[in-house]
Amino acid sequence: MNLGFISRKIGLGDRELLEDYSSIKELISTEVEKPIDFVGAETIWGPVKPWPDKLSFSLEERMKRLVARRTKHDQLEKSNLPDKELVRLINENKEKYKVREQDQHRFFHAGCFSSAQVKLRLSYFWLNHFTVGSKDTTPSLIGDYWGNTIIKGLDGDFNDLLYYAVCHPAMVTYLDNIHNVGPNSSKNDDKDYGINDNLAREILELHTVSPSAKYTEDDIKNCALILTGWGFIFDKKWDKEKGGRPKNYREPWYKHQAEPGKKKVFGMQLSSGPKSLRELTDYLAKHPNTIDHISRKLVRHFCGPNIPSEAVDAVKRTWATTNGNLPEIHKTVLLHAVKSESKIFLWPQTWVFQALRISKARIVKGFNDFKDYEMYLGFETGSNTFMEEMGQDFWSRRQPNGFSENKEDWMSTEHLDRRIRLADIIYRYGKPERKIDKIISEFDISEATKSKLSAIKNSRAKFVATLCSMDILEV
Repeated sequence: MNLGFISRKIGLGDRELLEDYSSIKELISTEVEKPIDFVGAETIWGPVKPWPDKLSFSLEERMKRLVARRTKHDQLEKSNLPDKELVRLINENKEKYKVREQDQHRFFHAGCFSSAQVKLRLSYFWLNHFTVGSKDTTPSLIGDYWGNTIIKGLDGDFNDLLYYAVCHPAMVTYLDNIHNVGPNSSKNDDKDYGINDNLAREILELHTVSPSAKYTEDDIKNCALILTGWGFIFDKKWDKEKGGRPKNYREPWYKHQAEPGKKKVFGMQLSSGPKSLRELTDYLAKHPNTIDHISRKLVRHFCGPNIPSEAVDAVKRTWATTNGNLPEIHKTVLLHAVKSESKIFLWPQTWVFQALRISKARIVKGFNDFKDYEMYLGFETGSNTFMEEMGQDFWSRRQPNGFSENKEDWMSTEHLDRRIRLADIIYRYGKPERKIDKIISEFDISEATKSKLSAIKNSRAKFVATLCSMDILEV
């Protein structure tokens, strides 16, 4: 087995983690079922240990922090403090209750150090498929969405992942479903509220059947009616007279905003109340257009833009025989990815993790000192800084269709310049343990590229040229 190639095609470049397998099939099967170990370095070059509880937050804790921050902010806004003092206190309040930076740090450290490198690659695909960007309260919720909805969903069936992704507080906030109010709901007595179909549209267009299903505006409207009542403005205290907080933040249905009665969508009669959403997502999860759309998208992501029809057909067969079991679907996709001769151009984020792992370098602060905002090594070494710099931060403001899969969208002069600068930082400050000649010999560098690299005598220039060669930028 070419472990350098396989580790980069389906994982994050850690070839040593794959050395004990006797076959590609065993490798993929085990890696797909491996749990993600959340670990990180204590300091920038310190030992790798389990991720600390103090930098992890339950969904309940996140909600409490959101409400506390909002409550204090409203109090400050009503005060008569001088502007300078007001700004200082508002910033202190944000700092006290934030969780975004901690989540980004946990995300980056997992990418650098977790042994479950294949499982992480899969989680990035699905986090992009069910995109949630920065909006309102979502920065405090995306970490939980990734860790407790996307990652946990990888071990189950697609219909469960679809349902829990759709109704998570991050999703219903990001796509404005918190403002989707039934025209006949009790909240709409004064007729100031109405239908917001943003989430309904994206579920159909992006998350499930795609436009190939030829759904209508009536289908969208009826889906939006089913979605009324799902969500709330999560940083406000719940009105006890109107139902109080939901029993489960992961399924935040609010009767006061929901359209009463049974619903009909795609010709089907669905239940009244919150059960109708699960009935809808179960129907969409098994729809032939959904299976075709997502099978093609998975194959495109892991096999390359020249989508092999035999791979798509194989994934669809697995989907049918396993009732949408994601571990089995992923095994089929990855087996075809390893066999595919089509190149995939790596997302900037995937490239960063691979560059760090194959060079055995470190450039990000440890979990014990990530709050220290002073410059380390002559540059900022925060996780959020690197993700923002690379142009692929899952906490950024972005469109619901997610980050592009097209090579052309990541090949601008600016994008390549950023990779060059980061490769230079890795060499100068990251203390790479693996020598450049070893990288060249172990990670599937072509003979043509080897010939060009051999002419470079300066070790720093050779390191940067290797990491930014097309042999490493794509696989």
